Amino acid sequence: MSQFFNTLKKISGNEFAFTIEEENPYEVKEWIDTGCYALNAVLSDGDINKGIPKGKRVMISGESGVAKSLFVSIIIKAFLDQTKNAKVVFFESEASTVIEMAKQIGIPDDQILILPVQTVEEFRTQASNIIDKIVEANGKIEAWNAAAKIENEKAVKKAKGKKDKPELKKLKDRHEIIMVCDSLGNLGTIAESTIIRTDKRSKKGGSQTRDMTRAQLIRGMSRTISLKIAMAQIPFLLVNHTYKVMSEYAEDETSGGGGVKYMSDISLVLTKAKEKDSAKQQIGIMVTLKTRKSRYMKENKEVKVLISFSRGMYRFSDLVNKAAELKVFKKDAQSYVLPDGSKAKMKDVRQHASKYITGDVLEQLRKAILTDFGFGMEDKKFSFFDDMEEDIDDRSDSEVEDDIDQELEN
Repeated sequence: MSQFFNTLKKISGNEFAFTIEEENPYEVKEWIDTGCYALNAVLSDGDINKGIPKGKRVMISGESGVAKSLFVSIIIKAFLDQTKNAKVVFFESEASTVIEMAKQIGIPDDQILILPVQTVEEFRTQASNIIDKIVEANGKIEAWNAAAKIENEKAVKKAKGKKDKPELKKLKDRHEIIMVCDSLGNLGTIAESTIIRTDKRSKKGGSQTRDMTRAQLIRGMSRTISLKIAMAQIPFLLVNHTYKVMSEYAEDETSGGGGVKYMSDISLVLTKAKEKDSAKQQIGIMVTLKTRKSRYMKENKEVKVLISFSRGMYRFSDLVNKAAELKVFKKDAQSYVLPDGSKAKMKDVRQHASKYITGDVLEQLRKAILTDFGFGMEDKKFSFFDDMEEDIDDRSDSEVEDDIDQELEN
């Protein structure tokens, strides 16, 4: 850092200040594999080899019974399996069965802390306090490790040429946590539970009044914890509800008003269908995940994840469909032409995807999905345009919109 910026940093008193050429403390430093390529893609920038972003907020929304809690449990399990010294901090507002579900998929009892909360204010305060304590504790651990490394290096140099090996200090592990709120949509406010206003127009003499500040409180909560989560590299999962709106073309809305839009870096909306075998017996569920919002990839991208009742989540979910859609596999009657020119029956490829999507084929498909989902992945440079190829002033709004949609699609 230049002397000028060093001076400004000291004046500001901000110990976290940095320049672009330095390490970005907000950048995702690690992605956790979920165990499913398609799920990895929608949780990241479209890369099937990434997954859960550490230090970011992921909102999982959907109607009741759409498997939101199951997906949260799967993500928690993946994080615990791959992260050393990992724990779960679980804010519970629904008294739901997610804990029993977590036990069923093998989450150890001693790695999860349950915090029942009823209001947005409780959740905000407790989450902020916990994050502050984790940041403080990890800061001390990092300082201790840095000092220990220097002492170990000195001990090694001092013992050089001697028979006895030096006794080295063992480095400490950081506290790694994943935070969950199930659900944001069920959190009330203090005002909601305590304020009863007199309604002069009501013959009953009084009525419960809806608290209109909830969306503002949720937005404020986002401002309170977002930066802290990124600095602490804590993944934060938020479960939310969706509800129907009275419009033919409008999408389902997420509960919580406009405030929830600020509460996530990635927002996925889930829908569910039954998965049946040849005998028409249900053997699992097919969950469609649509990106309503993402800081890393295009919106409105979809993947389908198959969850079998007996075998769990299928790692190769939706990959055959994506391979055909993105021309990695080319259709030829009832067969697929594979990248090496060989042919295989569609039925065989779908039933044994792991046999056909491997090695170079998997890498080719990874790049195709990354290009399709991500921003600016094509070879051509991003450009700006300020007019269309023809004069659009004399045409209807719908014609203009059609042309713009086509131009953007191209």
